[in-house]
Amino acid sequence: MCPICGNSQGNQQYAAREMMFGFRDQFTYIQCARCGVLFLSDPPADLGKYYPDSYYSLSSSPAEAFHNPIKNLVKRLQTNYAVTQHGALGRVATERFPMAHTHVESLAGLGLTHQSRILDVGCGSGFLVYALKNAGFQAVAGIDPYIKEDIRYPNGLSIRKQSIHEATGVWDVIMFHHAFEHIADPHETMQQVARLLAPAGVCLIRIPISASYAWQHYGPNWVQLDAPRHFFLHTPTSMRLLAQEAGLRMENIIYDSTSFQFWGSELYSRDISLWVGQRMVDEIKAGVAPAPTANAATDSPQPALFTRDDLARFEAQAQKLNEQQLGDQAGFYMRKPA
Repeated sequence: MCPICGNSQGNQQYAAREMMFGFRDQFTYIQCARCGVLFLSDPPADLGKYYPDSYYSLSSSPAEAFHNPIKNLVKRLQTNYAVTQHGALGRVATERFPMAHTHVESLAGLGLTHQSRILDVGCGSGFLVYALKNAGFQAVAGIDPYIKEDIRYPNGLSIRKQSIHEATGVWDVIMFHHAFEHIADPHETMQQVARLLAPAGVCLIRIPISASYAWQHYGPNWVQLDAPRHFFLHTPTSMRLLAQEAGLRMENIIYDSTSFQFWGSELYSRDISLWVGQRMVDEIKAGVAPAPTANAATDSPQPALFTRDDLARFEAQAQKLNEQQLGDQAGFYMRKPA
């Protein structure tokens, strides 16, 4: 039975492997025939193996990325301008040094001020809220149940080791940037979000979505299926159901998929883990001819899979899919009644 809409008719089963680190452990996903959500039917008892210290959101500190005073100033100006659309210096900094699409840009247009209360759920070591704090947003905080312990940064930012169900306070914005898909209890989580939001507050959830070309084309090799870390791969239909049940109004959906849906899925289709293939792609982006890549399962040499032209073509395809509302990730904006 679908955990989102309760449907038990016509649901389809798929076998997927863990391929980020190349463990290749197999898991079962079921897709609901009514609301379209994909859900993990056999989550492992212990997820620790799949969130090692090298996991991307846990493995580095934002304080290290902000240590250069000149770059730090530019980032502060860009962040403030991206969120508030105010500040001439921020506009100039953004024009001179264009930002690739970042989490912070998803907060534009929400009318936020430096006094807005912002909670980032599943924030890892806290890069986004650290950037907001540095840019003058004072009432920001992060929580993540997978960090080793609470974090307190020199700029006053606190990241707590806790789940949304342990969170307290009243918040103008509660956001999940590629974290909601990792949550096993979406109904209860949305109910708690609604309780914590201030009247007219906004919940922003950015997630991979199964109502996408990438899932249709690659199936279980779709990189953002990410077994077994992703418990739910939602659709606009399933997200509207969750929002409505929690008493929130869906205001907007913005598609923001990238070339990752293509080159990551192509790696998995060739039995190459993301851990191995990411280095190759980074070298290609940097204009360096990559060395032959070893297949993590067989250690056999693999030729370079992509060129810079391929990656540019993937990015162009991603933008076209976003325009067609077929990209493989989107941001959902839900508001609590005033």
